[in-house]
Amino acid sequence: MNQRDCSRYRQTLGTLLILAGIVIATIPLAMRVQATYWQWRLSREFENPVVIPDASEVIAASDENPEGSSDEPGHEVVREFRPTRLEIPKINLSVVVSYGTSQDILARGPGMYPEGCFPGEEGNTAIAAHRTTYGAWFRKLDLLREGDEIIVTFGDREYIYQVEDVFVVAKNDWSVIDPTPYRALTLTTCHPPGSSTQRLVVRAREVYSRPRDRGDEGTRFDGGT
Repeated sequence: MNQRDCSRYRQTLGTLLILAGIVIATIPLAMRVQATYWQWRLSREFENPVVIPDASEVIAASDENPEGSSDEPGHEVVREFRPTRLEIPKINLSVVVSYGTSQDILARGPGMYPEGCFPGEEGNTAIAAHRTTYGAWFRKLDLLREGDEIIVTFGDREYIYQVEDVFVVAKNDWSVIDPTPYRALTLTTCHPPGSSTQRLVVRAREVYSRPRDRGDEGTRFDGGT
């Protein structure tokens, strides 16, 4: 390879490296733009909800439970996911939550674990979200402390939770989304930021609920232990 060829090779390599750097630099921006677009769409759906029951959430009557969960024998009970908004005043977060935790869902915003219950039901409502990519909705989750307020708007009610604990678990410790004997809210995200070696968890307890978009005191919930 002569000097001219070496110079041409270095020039080509330099150009490719610059282009690669530009592509890498624009990936986070593209993720943020995608997340912003989806949140705009989801916010419109939240304000003008169209509830579509998921077939996997139909609880049919059976021999063990001939009436299902309905007051009327022979009827099916459909647990419907409704457009949901998660608000955490402490970290200035307000975001629409989707159903599921697949990669596509979490690119749009936080996702509600199908293994959990819906707000207002007995048990554990669990929500996951990214910490550093896309909208990085849970970036500041580690700033929460005991007593901080979390608001989940689900359907026609707002459910008010208070943080009980903030802790870290192994990335494969899924016990944090197991059912609880009280109305709990569990938020999970990767830890430390930029790594998925562990999972940051916020556990909160429902303290009361109120009708959506109203300023009354609502219904205080003191059940559970």
